[in-house]
Amino acid sequence: MENQDTHQKHFKRGIEAYRQAERWLYTLIKDPSGERYFQQKSMEVRMLEFVEQIERTQAFMDFWDNPEKVYPIIHVAGTSGKGSVVRLISGLLSAVGLRVGYHVSPYLQVCNEKLIVDNRMISPSGFVALVEDFKTTYQEWLQNQHRYDSLKYGEAWVAMTLRWMATQQVDWAVIETGLGGRYDPTNIVPSQLAVITNVHYDHIEVLGEELTQIAGHKAGIIKTGSLAITAETNPEALAVIEAEAEQKQARLFRLGHEFDYQVRQAGGAVLLSVQGVYHNYENLRIAMSGEFQQVNAALAVASVDLLAGQGNFNLTQQQVRQGVAVKFPGRFEIVQEDPLVILDGAHNQHKAAALAKSLGQSFPGRKMTVVLGTLSIKDFSGIVRALAPLTEQWVATQPKVLGKPSTSPEELAEAILAETPDAKISMTEDVGAAIQLARKMVGQEGIILVTGSLYMLGDARSVWFPVDQILEDLEDAA
Repeated sequence: MENQDTHQKHFKRGIEAYRQAERWLYTLIKDPSGERYFQQKSMEVRMLEFVEQIERTQAFMDFWDNPEKVYPIIHVAGTSGKGSVVRLISGLLSAVGLRVGYHVSPYLQVCNEKLIVDNRMISPSGFVALVEDFKTTYQEWLQNQHRYDSLKYGEAWVAMTLRWMATQQVDWAVIETGLGGRYDPTNIVPSQLAVITNVHYDHIEVLGEELTQIAGHKAGIIKTGSLAITAETNPEALAVIEAEAEQKQARLFRLGHEFDYQVRQAGGAVLLSVQGVYHNYENLRIAMSGEFQQVNAALAVASVDLLAGQGNFNLTQQQVRQGVAVKFPGRFEIVQEDPLVILDGAHNQHKAAALAKSLGQSFPGRKMTVVLGTLSIKDFSGIVRALAPLTEQWVATQPKVLGKPSTSPEELAEAILAETPDAKISMTEDVGAAIQLARKMVGQEGIILVTGSLYMLGDARSVWFPVDQILEDLEDAA
């Protein structure tokens, strides 16, 4: 009993240090209400801010001895699917036996999710040490230069991630862009391979209203003389990516041209076959449901096949089978069987439409109760429109995100009624309470779908996976 009490006291002290480190990082968010998202700015002003953002990040990394230059990097951009592709590529590289670090954004429950090596999150005490290391260097940097008065929160995360992966001596790092690509802070990395999942309309107030403008941001991650691969097939967007690759003398590999894939049903299972640039991989069973995940898996397999074919490592059929079997939270994640509860971060209309199609195929005839929460910078009406055919029962809720404004339940309810006038809607700002309401509403054999924002899914997952328990398990495993 005494040992258990001592363990708990030690854990509580460690968690307080962890929370203090988190709070210090939050001080880098200069606009906690997210008012900047509503400010009208010309594209010229936004471009100046973009350029300063990446120059500021590079200046700090130069001061921190450029840890991003000591290991090879795969850089992943795209409107949808980039987080899934990052995890799939990491799973494939891990199956090869390589030491792999990856970075995704945003995290769902704990910030440790952004710092993963060998499929293990950094421990809370490791996170505290990393933040202290960053703080020391950051304060020295502020004193040694006078052009920039601070780094932004996202820039700090990029810096810490790249530093941590160097200290962990990774063989490869797989880095997801935050927004766009060309001027994203992650684009300071000298990547060996640029992976572009797709290009759709999202963040148009920042990236531009034309598909070609958005494609230009994604294509900007391609580096001179490097490799690039994409699953984008829209001729308009693809032409922009092709032009960028040609300008930078990079070799581009395209879905439907240099690589391809097919799927077939076999005894209730979906089997994926990928024709890579160098080798073919037949009858792969992927762990994630949905057509969009089939494309993501094909792109990930083709990416790793490309690197293997370039002589970076050997890749076997069995390693590919093992690598694509990875599962990850918040993407068609089943957290409860009775009633069936599915969590999925469909945060734009394209993702919501793909999710609705997958649910219809996977659970034909099953009635849905949808718990929905979105950021107000998203096209929440489009998300509602895509999900409306699934259900007439909704719970409108509201994610709480520092620095990002969210849609009120009342606004969501208005959008729902515009699509489905007879919809039954409950409202609450609390995500946990929203799930309890859905449990009361769902009928026999019904399904609860929690979706709309990755930020909301963290609160939702905490109903089943408490944050403190996650942190304690991470510390115990360190």
